[in-house]
Parts: sequence; C-alpha cells; structure tokens
Amino acid sequence: MNTKEKLQPFFDVLDTEDVVVFAKRLSANDTGASGAHQAGPYLPNGIAFSLCPRLQNDGGNPCSEFESSVLSHEVTRNNKLTWYNQGSRNECRITRWAEDGRKDSVLQKEMTGGLTVILFKLHQGEIAYAWVWFCTNPDEEDLIEERLGPIEPGSFLFDGHSASVFSGTKKTKPCAQLLELIPVNWLSKFPDGKELISLTYSLLAGSSHTADHRLLTRRSCEYELFLSIEQAHVLPQIKAGFETVDAFIEMANSVTNRRKSRSGKSFELHLEQIFLEDLLVNTRGGRTEGKKSPDFLFPSVAHYHDLSWKPENLRMLGVKTTCKDRWRQILNEADRIPKKHLITLQEGVSIEQFREMENAGVTLVVPTALQKKYPEKIRSSLVTLSQFILETKSAVGS
Repeated sequence: MNTKEKLQPFFDVLDTEDVVVFAKRLSANDTGASGAHQAGPYLPNGIAFSLCPRLQNDGGNPCSEFESSVLSHEVTRNNKLTWYNQGSRNECRITRWAEDGRKDSVLQKEMTGGLTVILFKLHQGEIAYAWVWFCTNPDEEDLIEERLGPIEPGSFLFDGHSASVFSGTKKTKPCAQLLELIPVNWLSKFPDGKELISLTYSLLAGSSHTADHRLLTRRSCEYELFLSIEQAHVLPQIKAGFETVDAFIEMANSVTNRRKSRSGKSFELHLEQIFLEDLLVNTRGGRTEGKKSPDFLFPSVAHYHDLSWKPENLRMLGVKTTCKDRWRQILNEADRIPKKHLITLQEGVSIEQFREMENAGVTLVVPTALQKKYPEKIRSSLVTLSQFILETKSAVGS
C-alpha cells in the first residue's frame, strides 16, 4: 500500500464528515521528549474552550473525555482534553494516548517535530468524537500539507485558519495591522518572498537585538503580513463566487502552492538578511559537488572550490524548518566540510535523535527562545544563531 492509499481513510473523513480541523507540529513537551509530566498535544486555551466551552465553568483541572480513532495506527483511544489550571499551570492538552492500563502509547518521543492532525466531530457544541493522524514520515506530511497548506513549528491550523504562536517575540503593533504601509500594487499582484522580507526589514530594521531575536520577530511579522495580504487577495474572490468547481479548485490550489513556496524560502531569506547585517560573508545555494547545493557556504563557494583554502576554515549551514526526518539530507552536501551545522525552528528533538545527529557530525543551531523547548540534557550542546555567526566569522576570517 502506498502512502496515498494509506491516507485515504483519513481524507475520506475530512471530505465527508462535518469536522473541525486542528493541526500542529509536535513539540518536545507534546511528546514527552522534554521530560514533561503530562505528555499530549497542546491546544491554545481559546481553541480548547471553543471545542469544549464547559471547561471554563468546571473546577480544578476540568476535562472532557471522548473516543478517537487514530487512523494512522489503526487503533482506538479514549482521550481526555484537560485544562491544567492549578498553581502556575495554565494550559490545555489532549492526553491518554496509551491503551487503558498499558504503557504502549501511540504518541512517542521520536514523533517530536512531526505533523499531527485531529478532526473533531462536535455535538451540541462539545467534542463527540475525533479522528487522528500522527505522521510518521515526510511523504505523509507532504500529502497532508497539499490539502491543508504548510504547517510550521510554533504555528497551528484550526478550522481552516492559520495562526502563528512564535515564542520570544514582542511587538508594539501586530504586523497584521500594518497593511496601510504596503505598496498599492501588492493588492493586484502578490509580492514575492524577497519583497515581503524587504518590507519586514523596513518595519523592524536595526541590529541592536541579537540575531536570534531578529530572526523570530521578523519571521513572525512577515508571516502575519503574508496572511493579511493573502486575505486581501483571496477574500474578494471568495465573496464573488465561482462559476465552476474547476475555477474554485484552481484558486484553492493557487493559495496552497503560494503558501508552500513562501514556507520553503522565507527562513533562508531572513537568514540571508541577518548575515548581511552582521557582515558574515556567505554564498546561498552555491554548488559543491555535482548538483549538491548547501543552503549556505562560508565564506563563499569560491573558497570551497579553492583547494588551498583549508577545510577547517570552511563552514556550511543547512536550513530546515523541521529536522525530524530531513536532517540527513545535509550530510552529503559538502564533502570538504565533515562537520555540518543545521539551523531549525523545530520545537525540540528526542535525546536519542539528537545523539544520532551528533554522532553524524551535525551541530544543531536553534534560536535562543526555542532552546527551552529542548530536553534539558542537550541544551548545553545546542548553538544559538548569534553564537554560530561569531564562531563562523572567526573561523573563516570574515
């Protein structure tokens, strides 16, 4: 059975049932990889209360129980949505992923960073049933994101609406409210990635903050701008209606493809701008061997091909929004650089997976605000973006 056939029962539910969709990438706290006491997908309180309003009216740690079919693993579970509101805690999670009386949970630490989708069936405003899919490989994620659009770490999809919950960023005014500052022609022609990054930089210019802070703040701002511009483009089309089903499908595919394109390049473009500000000389997308093209080479691709330039004075940086299954892709991208660096926005990895990366010569670069989401045992081995820039400048003579 191929991946598409395996996913078909899940897509059948999505297409035929009246469901509310919730999707996110699992953090280390979600899977228990961080050592958290209660493992289970976190739901923002507003979403949890919309799925079960009575949680707000019950006593300490109120909960709602419901049955779910975990279609990815072909098992049924009796789940519990709980609002943990005692002491300093204030969060909602879905737990009970193990079979009653046993410890063989379908939710595993190795799923950290993986995509999960829950389809909620509501009855009289409360969860009556759910269908769940835990993605176990990139092919499953790709097929689901073709239907729902890209879902990045630190963000979630709920009932068709995307929202960002990036950590460690404070803004005096949400970027979604800055539409009056965009060029008028953007309302008729959607801007490309570089144009969006350029506007974001003009709104949040300056290098007084750390590289880590700039990256997360600007990326969150750019995402808000993207969604606002998208709404300005798409909403009038939806209100005007469609003469044929094919016309609707064409528009929907256009929206999904644009989101995927933005997701794939935004991270790199923000990094390129930060390296420029911090005077870190680099080549983005330069060819090494054959058709191999690392995301970034330092100090340049020309230095890489100059055999008189010592390998210890070269660096490469792979860029992966999520690294759960994709980190191995960087291992053979630059033969002259045995020790690779990989930057990610993934909210944690399991200790076992981190050791596997470490043994393969991969150093994980994680923005400061996200490092607290990683298991405590490995945090000291993580490198911040600011540290990477300083070390690389020293190593390559930039």
